[in-house]
Formats: sequence, C-alpha cells, structure tokens
Amino acid sequence: MLARFLEQRIVGIEVKFAASITASDAKPLKSLAAELGSRFVRGVVLYAGSETVPFERNIHGLPVSAL
Repeated sequence: MLARFLEQRIVGIEVKFAASITASDAKPLKSLAAELGSRFVRGVVLYAGSETVPFERNIHGLPVSAL
C-alpha cells in the first residue's frame, strides 16, 4: 500500500546553468503543479547561485551546492 501511495506523488526538478533565477524559471513547475493537483508534492529549480529562492509554498530555487 505504501508503494502505491509513493508512486502517485510527484516531485519536479528543473536545472538551470545560470547564477541567478527569476520567477519565470519556475513557470514549468507551476504548470506541472496545476496539472497534477494534489499529486504534485514539491518543485525544485537547481541553479548555480548561492541563495534559496522561494517561488510558491512548495516550489523553491536551490543552489546545486545544497545537494
């Protein structure tokens, strides 16, 4: 049962080479979240900068170094 629950949850990851990001970089993840509804758990935009950037409640920009 747990495996079936996990299969239905989606995390979106966008990767950017840029040292800075803007809200437009999160647009694909916002669209994905709108399409998937409650199945979308979190979205992450990985980028070459150094700051965490909040875009939505469950969509953030994170530096690659956070990995």
